Amino acid sequence: MSDLTGRSIAIALSLVMAGVVGIGLYLSGSPATARQEALDERRIDALSNARAEVNEYWRKHHRLPPAIDSVNPIAYRAINDSVYELCAVFTYGSPARAGFEWRHPAGRHCFTLLASQRD
Repeated sequence: MSDLTGRSIAIALSLVMAGVVGIGLYLSGSPATARQEALDERRIDALSNARAEVNEYWRKHHRLPPAIDSVNPIAYRAINDSVYELCAVFTYGSPARAGFEWRHPAGRHCFTLLASQRD
């Protein structure tokens, strides 16, 4: 095999590999996108924990707490004796496969919730 043929094959294989990597990144998203999606998932977990905290307080005291101990980035606001809001800022909207309970658009979104005897 001549030097030119070997070099042509190496270039062709390199282009194929670059294409495969590019398609893989396109289909799976970039590492930065994956990081932001993971942060959005943590925000959903924080919302679930905050809801459990509010419901626990409501079960014990039969009223909503004046504030919650949840860490940022969750905002809490009591609306009346048993209705409250939990808000968070999301980088991306909910994926299509997300459950109904915590569906959200990108950006700041508030969930209006009813205090409950159960979580």
